[in-house]
Amino acid sequence: MKSIYLTSSAANGNRQAFSLIEVITVVSIMVLLATLAINTGFQSLRRSRVDAVAMEMAAWINSVRANTNDINASNANVTCVATFRGAAVYPAASSFTAGQQVFTLDNPAACSRVFPIFRVPDNAAGVFQIASPPTITFNLRGNALVGTANDATNNNMSGLVVNRDIKILLNNTRLLRCVRINYLLGITSVGANSNAALITSDCASTAYGGFVNERF
Repeated sequence: MKSIYLTSSAANGNRQAFSLIEVITVVSIMVLLATLAINTGFQSLRRSRVDAVAMEMAAWINSVRANTNDINASNANVTCVATFRGAAVYPAASSFTAGQQVFTLDNPAACSRVFPIFRVPDNAAGVFQIASPPTITFNLRGNALVGTANDATNNNMSGLVVNRDIKILLNNTRLLRCVRINYLLGITSVGANSNAALITSDCASTAYGGFVNERF
């Protein structure tokens, strides 16, 4: 049986073999590239998980605000109250996993036609630290108050309750998402901080969009 060798050229016929150092170098580069690709994939997956929770929460809050209605038109004081189900006091966070209740509507039959409960999406794998003031109150004028009446008094001019952002941090990551509600308009926007040290970290104003940065 003939042996077949790779040669540098047909002219000299000399066989050139890879040295051990060359083989180790090539293998190391391949392992490094594979590791980077895997890490990038995992990071993208984790980011999509926390994004999904934040976006679905914002959509639920917006739908509650949009569907808040008065069954008795003469009663202008009717409000719809969403209560945070976590035990921790803001700005501390409570832990939630897929399917667990985060917010419930106190009087869903009277104030809204949307689903009365917001849960962490069933396909959101992982543990999420969520911090929120105890209540979000919607009224017939379209205002959405996060926290206490004093928060509204302090924000009548700006329309923002900046220090009452709802925050979501995926465990074992630095991926923080902030859900901010404009008090005057009731519009909800999502901000991002992908290098947060703690749940108490903030999302930069430039991370938000839409009406959330407007002043009145």
